[in-house]
Amino acid sequence: MPGMEYILCFHKCSKYLEPYNLNPIKMKKLIIPLLTAILLFIGCGVFRPVVRPTYPYNTTLVIPATSRNILTGSVSSDPISFEEIFGTRNGRNDVRDIKINSARLIASAPNDLNLSILRSVRLFITDGRDRGILIASRNDISSFSGSNIILDINTSRSLDNDLRGNNLRLRLEYVLKDNLRRDVSVRSSIVFSTAERD
Repeated sequence: MPGMEYILCFHKCSKYLEPYNLNPIKMKKLIIPLLTAILLFIGCGVFRPVVRPTYPYNTTLVIPATSRNILTGSVSSDPISFEEIFGTRNGRNDVRDIKINSARLIASAPNDLNLSILRSVRLFITDGRDRGILIASRNDISSFSGSNIILDINTSRSLDNDLRGNNLRLRLEYVLKDNLRRDVSVRSSIVFSTAERD
């Protein structure tokens, strides 16, 4: 019977362990945690974490001085190509599942610029043919925002079909809290992520 064979084997092993003062009951209790640790160690080597490559894209946008009662506007960056962002000559083959990883606005000029001048912002990426795809936004910007605003990113869709052109622009729609007496510059800092290359 399998049960009887196990008991006989256990007693035989006990005789060999006695000279070393090793209690077979305690040894039995140690075997299960030891085996568990070994399996976890092996598993960590097999299942490695998924790390998506990231590609930063920074550009400066100039918000012009405003006249009375004009508190909304839109400004666009200079054009940029897909290759300039992702550093590849074979975009469709090398890069896939493009998404926004992070987005922020950083005060650039004048030196004392506080981004609390903004009430809300919406950031689009466009090829110039339409309004573009909303990639990040921020509403109800605090009066204590300082020189750096983290935007809420839009991760609801892949951007694979929206970033393939050579005339890509970043467009900022904004609402001001008050009129601007002079032009101000803000730097947009965008980080794209993609699936791993095969």
